[in-house]
Amino acid sequence: MVSPLTRLERVMGLRRFTALLLYQAAAWSAPQAGVNLDVSILDQGNQPVPAIRVQLKAPAGAVSSAETDQTGHVEFSRLPPARYVISVAKEGFRCYRVRDHGDIARIELAMEELPDLLSGGRRERMVEALKQLGYRFVTVDLEGYRRGGVSLPSPA
Repeated sequence: MVSPLTRLERVMGLRRFTALLLYQAAAWSAPQAGVNLDVSILDQGNQPVPAIRVQLKAPAGAVSSAETDQTGHVEFSRLPPARYVISVAKEGFRCYRVRDHGDIARIELAMEELPDLLSGGRRERMVEALKQLGYRFVTVDLEGYRRGGVSLPSPA
C-alpha cells in the first residue's frame, strides 16, 4: 500500500510543477527571430480565391498586408510575436462606371484609383470579364470618372 503524501511532499511537488510551468511559459514567450504565418482563402466550394487583401494588425498598431495569389495563398514572414487581428476583403474600385459604345467598353475610374487598375492582375481580370460579356475592345478614360449624365456632349 502506498503511503499518503505528507503535506510537505505535496507543497514541494506543487513548487516543482509551478517552476516547470513558469519555465514553459518563459520559453513560449521568449523573443523569437520571427514568426511565419500562411493564410489560405477558400470559397464555399473549397476553391481558392485569388486577389483577396489580407491584413494583419498588431496591438502596437503595426500593420502588414498582402494579396492572395492564384492559389488563394499568402505568406507573412518574420513577424514579431504578437496577437494579430486578421481581416480579409475583396477589394474593388469605389467610384467607377463602364460606358457602352457598341463593341467598346470604356472604363471610367476616379483619378486616384487609376494606378490600382494596374496592380495585382486587376487589369487582366477586368479585360477578361468585359470580353466575356461580348466587348471586342476595352479602354480606360484618362480623364477619369465624371459625375453627370450618361451621354457626354460632342465636341463642337
